[in-house]
Amino acid sequence: VICYCHAPTRWLYDMYLEEKKKFRGVKRIAFILISALLRRLDQCAVRHVDIILANSDFTRKRIKTYYGRDSRVVYPPVDLNAFTFVRPGDFFLSSARVDPIKRIDLIVQAFQALPDQQLIVASGGPDLERIQKMAEGHPNIHVLGWVADEKLRNLMGTCRATIYMGYKEDFGMVPVESMACGKPCIGADEGGLRETIIQGITGLLIP
Repeated sequence: VICYCHAPTRWLYDMYLEEKKKFRGVKRIAFILISALLRRLDQCAVRHVDIILANSDFTRKRIKTYYGRDSRVVYPPVDLNAFTFVRPGDFFLSSARVDPIKRIDLIVQAFQALPDQQLIVASGGPDLERIQKMAEGHPNIHVLGWVADEKLRNLMGTCRATIYMGYKEDFGMVPVESMACGKPCIGADEGGLRETIIQGITGLLIP
């Protein structure tokens, strides 16, 4: 049995304490009990796996920490031919899922303070409504929601740079897609992005 692991279930392990803080009273007790049961089942399931493949060295270390198992790194396939340079652009692009863990709000906050710089958020997700409200009154910030693949590739090929701030991202496809378009990626200096972005050459890693 081979398991290709993108990350040990995050809300059960490395983000468990953050998730627990969201609940109070009976709900918190239920969360603790359910999490303990699911971790036990998860650990039992891993024991039946012969080979574990990790999508990055960062994930490999997580697997060692939470499962006590060694794994081999096999980076995810990215269709580089699908992404091409079109022209230099005058806007920055965020295409990560609009989810709190992707920290799109931090990107929008930055551009609220940069009215002369254009930002396009071309994705959707559970945090979309909040991000749209944050963008109101800021004509330099455009929140498009989900867009067709062809339009997304065109945006990436015509942007100035992409921005990707996922929290302790296991790998991160966006920086690789961005670089396939000849566009630098501004990313969080943590997780798998340290394995794909070359500081000052293919992008910038921000603490």
